[in-house]
Amino acid sequence: MYNESGERGAPLGGGASVKRRGLFKLGALATAATGAFAVSGLEAGPAQANGQSLAPTGLSISDLSATYVRKDEFFVNALDYATVPAAYSALTALGGGILYLPEGVWTIGADITFAGTVPVSVVGSGPGTVINFTAGTTSALRVSSTAALHVFRDFALNVVPANVKAISIGKPGCLVENVAVTGGSIGINVSGSTVRRCTVTGAAKDGIATDSDNAVVEDCIVTGCGDGSVTNQGAINVYGGDNVRIRRNRTESNGSHGIYMANCTNIEVSNNISRLNGALQRLGGRGITVGGPCSNVKILNNTMEQNTESAIIVPASTTNYLIDGNIAANNNTGGFVGGHGIEVGGSHGVISGNICYGNNCGISCNSGDQVITGNKCYNNIGNFAVGIKLYNAPRTIVSGNICTGNASHGIDVNGDANFSGPTITGNCCTDNVGKGISISNKSQNIILMNNKALNNTGGDITCSDNAAVRAANLISSDSGASGGWLKPLAYSTSITWNGEASTLGTVSVTDARPFTINSPSTAFSGRQITFEIFNNTAGAMGTITWASAFSLGSPFVNPPAGGRTFITFVYEAFYAKWFEISRSR
Repeated sequence: MYNESGERGAPLGGGASVKRRGLFKLGALATAATGAFAVSGLEAGPAQANGQSLAPTGLSISDLSATYVRKDEFFVNALDYATVPAAYSALTALGGGILYLPEGVWTIGADITFAGTVPVSVVGSGPGTVINFTAGTTSALRVSSTAALHVFRDFALNVVPANVKAISIGKPGCLVENVAVTGGSIGINVSGSTVRRCTVTGAAKDGIATDSDNAVVEDCIVTGCGDGSVTNQGAINVYGGDNVRIRRNRTESNGSHGIYMANCTNIEVSNNISRLNGALQRLGGRGITVGGPCSNVKILNNTMEQNTESAIIVPASTTNYLIDGNIAANNNTGGFVGGHGIEVGGSHGVISGNICYGNNCGISCNSGDQVITGNKCYNNIGNFAVGIKLYNAPRTIVSGNICTGNASHGIDVNGDANFSGPTITGNCCTDNVGKGISISNKSQNIILMNNKALNNTGGDITCSDNAAVRAANLISSDSGASGGWLKPLAYSTSITWNGEASTLGTVSVTDARPFTINSPSTAFSGRQITFEIFNNTAGAMGTITWASAFSLGSPFVNPPAGGRTFITFVYEAFYAKWFEISRSR
């Protein structure tokens, strides 16, 4: 070994005095039988000892700065250490550092566990560093839950045994970056760590899996993973945790779901592409699946196409979610009864600004207390072929959507039990093969106002015989009828909404006097109400002052003479506020 002066010194095992962190260079091929890396017979010269050629190009301070230092601080080689565990032990004894794997094909025949209590980085030179894992019992590379922060980056890992995880990290806060994994049972399994810019191909079950708080999976590609043997497989799978971020990934041609999550809170899934998934899933694969109890879920700006079942599905056990800005195109390639663009069954959800086309239904809603607003649902085909379908969905607001060119209805309100109170306002339903808006079966107390339905083959707005009997309180913008879910609010300089039965309060403004809308007298978390402000004058109406309990998304603009504006709020008891969730004119 060479010291800092370039002179030959004692090997590390011989008690050399080391002043700086070590960079262990392991070279050449290893034997498959022993599971140990064999080191090259070439020693590092003074230039290498000074760290000028040992580290991969571009090595610098990383996001986990505790695990990286400058490459000119590394000077120790490991030519006297014939196995990775031996080199790792020596490195941890020095206080941590980088275990560097240069280009070459490395063969390992046994699990390697990293359990040191000092930070260590296992760093290759890029795709030219290839680790072939031929035999093992649990995980090819494993970091124990009691270890210090570890980093794996810049190498390829091929795992032959289908029952062994490729990389398994039980310690939160670690990093896996620029690693290409092929094979194994699970490609990369982490607890509360970051997986970034990795590729996983051909894992038997999940491609990337996480099960703890503060996990991040970003900019990864997962293909050809999942055998479909269970329904909760995912190319990217979140088994639980708080504050999880899944973003900018691509999941394609996997046997199971693209992204699967369960038992999560405060999770954001954004800007992912999920396509052609689910070929091996018996019940169909989805682009994004919420498979179990979750709350505070955001599914934003994702693209899902040509999955064998639905693009996005949210079950009844999920509360407080936002599905916004997604594209769901040409899903249900497996011809399932479901296979919708977006299917929701949870509570207190907002589905807004999505584009859904070529699916079974554009949006299917099977529970109440939802807001479906500002979506475009067109050219949907299949068993239902509906733009937006409500089934047993009381107190749900459908406003400001465009439903056109669907093979059946634009909007279909249906159910198998008496349910009341959906509000259908300000939608545009044109050129559908079925009906523009269809009210059927046991739907009742429907509020149907200010919609545009034109050129629909089956009729523009229709009610079945059964619904016509039960929907005694059906309200349209022209009927002038009133019922339990409509509350005319007397126009005056001070207006207060009393009572909790109604969901739509109408204010007919007849002059230019300014007036105040006070906070409703009955408020509880999750309650949704819609104000209809009707300018029943020949000119400008007076200024509206909203009580401080109302939180508007933007300043309220009065409707023009003869016009109407609908503004919907939901109450949150924690803040004692009515928050605006939609507005349409």
